Amino acid sequence: MTTESPAPSAVDYAGHLPGVPRPTSVTVLTSIGIVLGALGALCKPGGALAQLMIKMPQPNPVIDLFRNDPALRAYVIGNAATGTLISILLLMSSLGGLLLKRWARGGMLAYAALAVMMTLVNLGINHYLVGPEVQRVIRQSGMPEPPGNALMSGPVGIVLALLLGLWYPVLILMFFTRPPAKEAFERGLPRMDI
Repeated sequence: MTTESPAPSAVDYAGHLPGVPRPTSVTVLTSIGIVLGALGALCKPGGALAQLMIKMPQPNPVIDLFRNDPALRAYVIGNAATGTLISILLLMSSLGGLLLKRWARGGMLAYAALAVMMTLVNLGINHYLVGPEVQRVIRQSGMPEPPGNALMSGPVGIVLALLLGLWYPVLILMFFTRPPAKEAFERGLPRMDI
């Protein structure tokens, strides 16, 4: 008489019992990744189209600057295209991460590295190229400077941009390189015989 071990229940897969195949950190970070990846894949191209194509009800010198300056227009298009591709990588890797696919861990780490790099590149471009051009156009147009613009273009803006741009990639790099996550992705989810 052989005794078969019972098939794992749905609770085993959700991370609530000992010996769980998916660490809670992987579940949380991949769930956040699905939301952020989907929003990025939808909003980045939409935002660029709105900025470059939608006709404004009244003249706006800042919007006109982005539409008429070839370098700034190329930056907006390139940033939207790159951001969309990186968001798709995050979305696909997050979906694979919930299933503990081996390739998904590599995808999440690649996303984190690319997101850190793009945050730093965008911060530099915005601080040294885009910001001064926008300031010049605002001064030339005679428009009042938006409240808080001077504060946000200085060190406070840089710190906020770094915090908002790096919190999630840094968490991925921290948790997805730990032994429990590595082991979970090596094992994968147990097969259920139905």
